[in-house]
Amino acid sequence: MTITLNGDPINETTRLELLSGLGIADAAAKATLAQEAADVALAWSEGTEPGGAGTKSAKEWATSIADLVRVDADNNAFAMGAGNDNVTGTDNTASALEASRDLMSGIGNTRYGRGSGRSNPDGHYNLEMAYAAGLLISGGDYSVRLGPEVQSGFAGVSSRVTATGAFALRYFRGNEAVADGYNCGGSLVDGVRFTGGGTGAGSNAVNNDAITVYGWDANITDEARDAGWSNIIVLGASARGTRENQVALGDNQITELRMFDMAAMRGLPAARTWFAANAGNLNPGNLGCLGVGEGALGLSTGSTNILALGDLCLPNHEGSNGVVAGGNRAMQESIDIKDSVVWGVLALNKRTTGVGFTIMGYRSQEHGVTSNNVSAFGDSAAWQYQGDGGVFGGYVVAELMQTGDGVVIQGRAAARHRKNGEQVILIGEWAGGFPDAPGVDIEANLGAVEAGDRVLGIGQRAVMQAVGSDIVALGDLSASAVTLGTNSIFIGSGSGAGAGQKADVVNVIVIGKGVDAANDNEIILGSASNDNFTVCGESFSKTRLQDLNTLASNATELNSLAANANELNDLAANAADLLALLAA
Repeated sequence: MTITLNGDPINETTRLELLSGLGIADAAAKATLAQEAADVALAWSEGTEPGGAGTKSAKEWATSIADLVRVDADNNAFAMGAGNDNVTGTDNTASALEASRDLMSGIGNTRYGRGSGRSNPDGHYNLEMAYAAGLLISGGDYSVRLGPEVQSGFAGVSSRVTATGAFALRYFRGNEAVADGYNCGGSLVDGVRFTGGGTGAGSNAVNNDAITVYGWDANITDEARDAGWSNIIVLGASARGTRENQVALGDNQITELRMFDMAAMRGLPAARTWFAANAGNLNPGNLGCLGVGEGALGLSTGSTNILALGDLCLPNHEGSNGVVAGGNRAMQESIDIKDSVVWGVLALNKRTTGVGFTIMGYRSQEHGVTSNNVSAFGDSAAWQYQGDGGVFGGYVVAELMQTGDGVVIQGRAAARHRKNGEQVILIGEWAGGFPDAPGVDIEANLGAVEAGDRVLGIGQRAVMQAVGSDIVALGDLSASAVTLGTNSIFIGSGSGAGAGQKADVVNVIVIGKGVDAANDNEIILGSASNDNFTVCGESFSKTRLQDLNTLASNATELNSLAANANELNDLAANAADLLALLAA
């Protein structure tokens, strides 16, 4: 018997083409299948087909096979109602009703699923699988569309699109987009450079360019969509991009971001607490805190409104409120210091408890252990200070000073190498300092000079080298030669600073530029260069003052004259008689 296909006998060539269209390559398998097909065809033609009486002729059976698979000379293979008879392109494969229905000159397209790639006549190298994938695309190359209705709602040209997942990029009409997941980019229309992955990822974007979204329901907000904002990267389940040129990582449930094998960032959004660079922890007892740097606020369990910036800044702090600290190892030993601002590497490094510090400068107040209410500004300012209420400002100001409450010391190197002093006010470069102190070793904290209390020195180098107490010195270098004196006042530039100044003077008042006190218990007003002296509006020349001095030196004679005043008065009263007598 002869078996025909479309009215023509099936010969060896058409048989092999038929088998090739069915994807059967092995020679033995081809032969087996061919024999089985021949046997079945014979059974149908004779009415003895398996399972019942024959109702279909051999020609009808062969025709149904032809409708199932068609292979042409250009290596196009269509099955189950796919393709058409007018294809001029090559190497196309399609299966299912209306898949590649309008294909004409396209090359290398593969489509499986009803209506997949239906409207694309001349696109090249597209892969579309599942119902209506790329249904209305009318042109475009090098795309992969896998899933029901993937990019199915756009009638136009679109190339270089990769989309997997039902309804992914459903309405997209641009080029070069990637979407992986159910409804991923499902509402996108004109935005280009879209990249998404995850169920519903980027489904809110419509006309937004350069959107990158990865994660279940990762998306941009309605506001970002309506504003048409672009260049947004959103990563993480339910993460939201809110503004243009933004990277959004995670939703409000994420508490830690790891990079470089460490916690690059931690956060408790509900507590307004954030940490970065392996800082902090996630203890819910922290409220309104920010920490940046290895170990910063690492042990904190009950801090409120604390800011720590720097490697090992506040690493042992357990809890307090109102602290701003910045600098590597700043406040390193603090446990519960509060109400303080400390800024500088090693600043206030050793203090564990306390209140009211305002510190700024490299290792400023580094070794303060018992101090409190200290304000210190400058490199190494009050480095060793242990007192209360001190105010310091300047480079290495009071660097080795250890004790002294209520002091105010300002100026570069003011009170440097000085060890102590209660109620001391020193303002000016090297004021109250000891530049020539022997045996000073800063790092070993050795050689600081014991000095007096209740000292006021204002002016560069005022009371410099002075160790006495109860001294007031106003003016550059004032009282700088009073190394051992006490209970004295010096006013004027260079007063008490000359070679004539007694070093251990006591109880003097010196007023005038360059004036010295050579003796104790003196009041010295002005120098030899002064020509006039004014008291209560009355001016005295230097000559009159000298006359007064001469008069004072003749005080004995004047006193004797005053004692004989009565006799002189009688003599004056009898002057006329005396003159008449002399005339007679």
